Amino acid sequence: MPEPVLTTSRTPRHALPFLFPGQAQKEVLVNEALARLDALVQPSVLGERTSPPSAPASGDCYLVAAPATGDWEGQDGAIASWTGTHWLFASPW
Repeated sequence: MPEPVLTTSRTPRHALPFLFPGQAQKEVLVNEALARLDALVQPSVLGERTSPPSAPASGDCYLVAAPATGDWEGQDGAIASWTGTHWLFASPW
């Protein structure tokens, strides 16, 4: 699953997207940053899995185990957080 936002300018630690002057659709970047903060500040994971659950609840977080499959393919070792519409991935280190 591709990242929902196509900017490459992000904070070094949690990959929060930076806003650019005059940028259209700022709410997309701000909402992604808030979703990442919600998942990464005092994270609580439900378990470790190789594939996403079939019916996750908004805010559910999992550790992605190897070998990851489905929407999690290529995200081995990441923290996966369900936003209600898509998965956000973050490196735990």
